[in-house]
Amino acid sequence: MAFHPGGERWATSGFDGKLKLWDLSGTDLGTVGLPDDERKLGIRIAGLAFSPDGEYVAAVVQRRVRVWPVAAFKEPEVHPPVRLPLIEGARHCAALAYSPDGRWLAVGCSDAGVRLFEMPAGTLVKTITVHKNEVPSMSPRSPSRRCTRPRGACRRRRRPSASGRRVAVQGARLAPA
Repeated sequence: MAFHPGGERWATSGFDGKLKLWDLSGTDLGTVGLPDDERKLGIRIAGLAFSPDGEYVAAVVQRRVRVWPVAAFKEPEVHPPVRLPLIEGARHCAALAYSPDGRWLAVGCSDAGVRLFEMPAGTLVKTITVHKNEVPSMSPRSPSRRCTRPRGACRRRRRPSASGRRVAVQGARLAPA
C-alpha cells in the first residue's frame, strides 16, 4: 500500500496481481495489473511507491519494476506500464522508494543489495550492498535535518564544503558515484 504525495489518494496491491487506486472515502478510482498469463503463474506485486509528483506508481514484480502513469487507472489499455531492466543476482525484490526529488528509484532485493535507477529513463546506475540479508522495506530520507533516531544515535559529522569550510552534516544520502 502507498499514499499519494498529496494525501488524497492511495494505491493497494494484492496477491491477485492487481493494483487499485482509491480516494479517502473508499471509492475505487480504477485498476491496473499484471497480464493474465503472469497472474495465472502466481506472479504478484510486492511493493508500491508513488513518484513525488504523484504522476506515477512504481511496483516491484519479482525481479522487475513496472511504472504506471496514474492516468492508466482510468485507461489501462492507453497507458501501458514502463518495464525497468531485469534485476540480476536476486531471487526477488520487495521494496522500493523514490528519492524526494523523483530523480532516483531505489529497489531493495533478496541479495542484500539496493539497485539505484535513474528516472524517468529507468536506467540502472548502481548496485549497493547495504545489509547482510534481504532488504524488505525502504523509506525515502526526509529533506529535514532533524534526527528521528533514538536519543544518542544521531551524530553530526563535519565535512569540507566546496568553499573549503567544514560544515555539519547529519545522516547519509543515497546517490550515485
